[in-house]
Amino acid sequence: YLTGHPIDRYENELKQITSSRIADLSLDPTPGNAQHPKGTSSGVQRRRGVPVVVVGLVVSASHRQTQRGRMGTIVLDDRSGRIEATLFSETYEAHRELLVADRILMVSGSLNYDEFRGGLSIRADNVLTFEQARCLYAGQLGLQIQRNGLDSSQFRQQMLQILTPFKGGTTDIRLHYRNRQAVGDILLGQTWRVNPTDELLRRLGHFLGSDNVQVIYGRRGEAAGH
Repeated sequence: YLTGHPIDRYENELKQITSSRIADLSLDPTPGNAQHPKGTSSGVQRRRGVPVVVVGLVVSASHRQTQRGRMGTIVLDDRSGRIEATLFSETYEAHRELLVADRILMVSGSLNYDEFRGGLSIRADNVLTFEQARCLYAGQLGLQIQRNGLDSSQFRQQMLQILTPFKGGTTDIRLHYRNRQAVGDILLGQTWRVNPTDELLRRLGHFLGSDNVQVIYGRRGEAAGH
């Protein structure tokens, strides 16, 4: 990738929403054995798998008909490594439109050792675009407030213009504000809950500075599987 891996812009969020980077996935409870057959020594582990949540760029996608129904397979790359994820029957039918190359997806399912291929693979239970996952699981959007040379009225008006189109979501906004007299956090009311899309983060980053915008995953993030 000439301008960096597409997943790089989500780097700060990955450790909050995923169970592991792809290179670190393992069936062995002992750290450091990712991708090693030793991690599949337990027959129970092989049959049941290990619940995982990963995010990666789809580098290839295939769809095919089998005797048991339609299925799809994608290869995910998160810059640390690659892994294959497969969707069967009802799961495939529910998510097949997302199985497209060059899309960044969050996949949750069970990690298993594939005897045929001789490596780890994921049997997917659910698939979301990363933007869908963020809107579903982000607990708060934290904003470090700096005036940028604007007076209070101008700053308020600019913030209203940025936030208003994205209202109606489930993510709270917490402002961390500082002036010469005081410093503190202000949690906006439920009316100002937003959908933290890539476009909203881009606009806020342009206005406040990208380092002053942080997506914080709370209990909703934990529900994703870690």
